[in-house]
Amino acid sequence: LSSERLRRDDLEANTSLRLDHVLGQHLLAGSVEFIQLRRDDDQTLYAVTTAYRARENQWTAWLQDEWTLAPGLVFTGGLRHEAMRLDVDGVKRDYSRLSPSVALRWEPGKEWVFRTSLGAGLKTPKLDELTDMPVTSLSANSPLEADRRGNPNLLPERSLNFEAVLERYLADKGGVLGANVYWRATDNFIERRVELEGVRWVDRPRNEGDAIHYGVELDAKLSTDGWGLKGGTLRGHLTLPRSEVKDTRLGIERSARETPAYQLTLGHDQSLPAWKGSVGFLIQFYGRVKSEVAGEQWASTRARNVLDLYALRKLTPNLNLRLNLQNVLGADTRRYESAEDG
Repeated sequence: LSSERLRRDDLEANTSLRLDHVLGQHLLAGSVEFIQLRRDDDQTLYAVTTAYRARENQWTAWLQDEWTLAPGLVFTGGLRHEAMRLDVDGVKRDYSRLSPSVALRWEPGKEWVFRTSLGAGLKTPKLDELTDMPVTSLSANSPLEADRRGNPNLLPERSLNFEAVLERYLADKGGVLGANVYWRATDNFIERRVELEGVRWVDRPRNEGDAIHYGVELDAKLSTDGWGLKGGTLRGHLTLPRSEVKDTRLGIERSARETPAYQLTLGHDQSLPAWKGSVGFLIQFYGRVKSEVAGEQWASTRARNVLDLYALRKLTPNLNLRLNLQNVLGADTRRYESAEDG
């Protein structure tokens, strides 16, 4: 029998200033931003009170030039500087990065749009990923039910991102079709990993090595007026993600943990003027999510389909009544996991 008491105080302040200016064929924009977050946790566990303190100060400045080279052709160049100071349980660290970016938007035809971009990025860990405060397992401590803690030595992720998008606008406002190819290379890639620390199994985020994420996204938003359903809109989105991680600890290449096979979303919204409202559905097809690290972990979350329904009626110009039915099919999440050590 154990008891735990936690008191958390968060204090956040942020401010920003942005300026936009048109100069001929150039649209210039710039901004400076500042964010400060203070977190104080006092945890009483097994009759022992421990204090955890975390501070985060972040400064950001960016400048962007949107340059119209010709009708239907826009080039955008940007430069972003981020600086961050972290103080977690008395350990102070500073990070900064200068990140350039370029983007191009081209309309080769009346109903075609091509967009592409290339840019660098910096993703700093959240305070929950840094503080060493434990969240203890509720039953027997094991590799499958470990304590959860942060990692004060966690480094930020540095990435290079590329994407290319092609969109086709249908005639008579019939909708839009889109295809997106993306690729992201990440240094200091962060994943959670379980290890034995003393007599307890502990789950912490760690920098596992370099990683590459890539994939294809397909989008559609279509009007159903031409199909005999006046006032209807059909939406769809398909994501096919892939990943590769160069695990420096194990010296192998593997897929990233918790990588889904696919995710498909279909939805329909139908306006009903005679009823002064609308109805619709959203169904999400979640593919199997798999994690596999040789000699350590195997996990699989079974595929499932989630259906949501809604109905909206306008009672007065200022009052709407909305009914939501979520997970109508009663789908559950089933996860199978095994772990080995030594």
